[in-house]
Amino acid sequence: MVIYGSEYWKKVFNLDVLVETGAISPKDINLFQFADTPEQAFEMLRKGLTENYLVAEAAAGTLAESQEMTPGEDLMAGWTVEDFLGPEMAKTSK
Repeated sequence: MVIYGSEYWKKVFNLDVLVETGAISPKDINLFQFADTPEQAFEMLRKGLTENYLVAEAAAGTLAESQEMTPGEDLMAGWTVEDFLGPEMAKTSK
């Protein structure tokens, strides 16, 4: 999550208190990024999308090619929630 205007939002949005009260996990703090210029925000979004979605799409395409999958075949068949989200995130989805 990119939060625009760090000076203001760091006063209003106290992530440490959210961790202390159990509202979020300590690891969740890493999900929040603060930007003060449109360029910073754009770069954060570009980097996150590239690393988390485009790279994963490319890997899935390579997997499909290596397994000679047919069009429309489910790439996620046989995957569990833990496989997709990781064990820590999967615990929160149940």
